Amino acid sequence: MSAAHSNTQQSFSHSRGGKFSRGGNTHSSSSLDEAPEFKILRTKYSNGLKTLNEMFPDWTDADLLSALKEADGNLEITIARIAE
Repeated sequence: MSAAHSNTQQSFSHSRGGKFSRGGNTHSSSSLDEAPEFKILRTKYSNGLKTLNEMFPDWTDADLLSALKEADGNLEITIARIAE
């Protein structure tokens, strides 16, 4: 594994709080609805978000959208990082 890949994974793990640390299913959080950045991400990554919601139902939309953003929208990378 390259140092750049390792650093990306460390960054992801730290920002996500570690493996499977999401609690509660709050897909329609009011704070999420208020954040313009998440409205843009929700539109940009809508198909990936649907898939991730099915695979990781305990994660919030905000967490899943952030993970997708960190992986530049790459669904396979996002899934691999969440599953680690």
